[in-house]
Order: sequence, then C-alpha cells, then structure tokens
Amino acid sequence: MKKIAIILCLIFTTTMFAADKDLLIEREGDVVTVVEFKRGDSIKLFELESGDIVLMKTTAKIDLSLLPAGRYVLEHCKGEKIVIEKEEEYDF
Repeated sequence: MKKIAIILCLIFTTTMFAADKDLLIEREGDVVTVVEFKRGDSIKLFELESGDIVLMKTTAKIDLSLLPAGRYVLEHCKGEKIVIEKEEEYDF
C-alpha cells in the first residue's frame, strides 16, 4: 500500500511539473511583446499547421505585420507557449 502511494505521488508531481504554462504577452495591433522577457532569453515563432520555425529572436517584441494571416505558436526558451492568431487585414 505504501509503494502504491509513493508511485502515485511521483506520477502526480511529474505531470504537475510537465504541464505547459501559458506565456504572458501584451499585444498592440500586430506587435506582440513577451511580458517576462529577461536578458539572454530567446523566443521562437512557429507556424501552427506545419510546425516550421518562422523566426527566432533574442528581443521581447515581434512584429507580425510582415507575416501572412494564420495561427502561430510563440514559445519562450523556458518552455512557455501561447497560440497567436493573425487575421487578414482588409483595405476599404
């Protein structure tokens, strides 16, 4: 019984620490800024459907205006992620 309790505790703590945290961002139009960005950190932007790396930066801001409309995953070097959607812009 004691072994089962220890095994369950280990499984619980492993899944608890393995869960992805959401990345905190601020967004103003097409400019996305990572909130908890420190010197020496890096961020990667992936296309959601294909998984291809779109860009990798060592600064906290990303300008999405040059990218086509679609869904992207922004990932911090600590493993935190968030899905960002860029919609098409219409000129009237």
